[in-house]
Amino acid sequence: MHNDIAAHKANVLRHVTVVMPWGGEKEHLLRDAIRSLPRGIRFVIAKNAGKHEMATAFNAAIESVRTKYTFIMGADDVIDSKTLWRLWEAAIGADGAYPWMLVFGDKRYRMLAEPWCPRRLQDANLCGVMLVKTDAIRSVGGYRDVAIEDWDMTYRLGQAGYRLNPAPLARYGYRQQRDGLHRSTIREANKLGMELARVEDGHFDPKKPNDYYFVTTESNKDPKATAPNPATPTVSRDGGALWRLRFVDVNNPTKGGTLTMLLDGSEAPYLSKPDNIVVDDAGNVLIQEDPGNNALLARVVSYRISDGKLATIAKFKDTYFNSANTTTFITQDEESSGIVDVTSYLRTGASDKAKYYMMVAQVHASAAKSRPDLVPAPADIANAIEGGQWYVMKINDWSSIY
Repeated sequence: MHNDIAAHKANVLRHVTVVMPWGGEKEHLLRDAIRSLPRGIRFVIAKNAGKHEMATAFNAAIESVRTKYTFIMGADDVIDSKTLWRLWEAAIGADGAYPWMLVFGDKRYRMLAEPWCPRRLQDANLCGVMLVKTDAIRSVGGYRDVAIEDWDMTYRLGQAGYRLNPAPLARYGYRQQRDGLHRSTIREANKLGMELARVEDGHFDPKKPNDYYFVTTESNKDPKATAPNPATPTVSRDGGALWRLRFVDVNNPTKGGTLTMLLDGSEAPYLSKPDNIVVDDAGNVLIQEDPGNNALLARVVSYRISDGKLATIAKFKDTYFNSANTTTFITQDEESSGIVDVTSYLRTGASDKAKYYMMVAQVHASAAKSRPDLVPAPADIANAIEGGQWYVMKINDWSSIY
């Protein structure tokens, strides 16, 4: 830091206003935040009743600011005695600065180790805490009513051509506690959102990019989804669910969309813990099961998007995974996983109309036991954790499946 600390301090006190969004809770933390500010600095509390009022309260506060710069910080956070001076120095020649170091208790995390680059701004390296020109905030419209409003504004500042510099020595105490705005966010999420049991895997429809399909492995004990498969009435099951999230515009998720449950777990052939999926360009969702350590043979089940028909297209061999076959039984804890559409790589030519998929079989048993096909067994097989194989599955004609 340069030796003109007194000049930096005078400029901060003259040209900076601190704006703190505050959700109205944990007033003692707000007092701590205010006490951490330099004596004599202007500050505005953007009080709100939760995330739904955050943008409105923040933008009203910004409109009241009369200084050239605004410093945005959380109402349950703290800064040290030199943070703002260091930010001011780092902002020279740019439109603002942000602390390079966030402090969580005794742990430290760098925020952005590379130069400011609008093309590379992502949630992982954006900082919502910043010293920035007030007019820049106003020019991009301030906060918007989105889930992560501070990072959203940082992104828009970068897209608009503004540049913020990192301040390597500026320390910022980010508490990240479930209080203040954090608690009000959780309260609103519980009120307006929904809970899903084990969201497991998802995939966009390559033909309809606004459609995202995903499965929940469990149903939170829904009676229909947990009713046994009639073929195995004594074995427990959870059919989970298949969902489709249809965005209005996937390139602008804030426009919303429609969430539809396509399968509720009660349909034949009675899914058992749907796990991994792939959506192909032929209009199918391929669903892999992971029944767990349970007496159900794991399968791959396909769902036809056009009419909702289901079909079992692959399953583990009864010989090895049904405990009734005592001489050949390996385990009842088997699953397939990681299915991907590899048709573009394996198609033999333009006349080849088949579809090709690649997946792995996970056999949760010792490698020696789960690979009886390896004769003689490799000398180092005991070093393997457990058994399994990669498979390529070929579907010659999908119309013959359903």
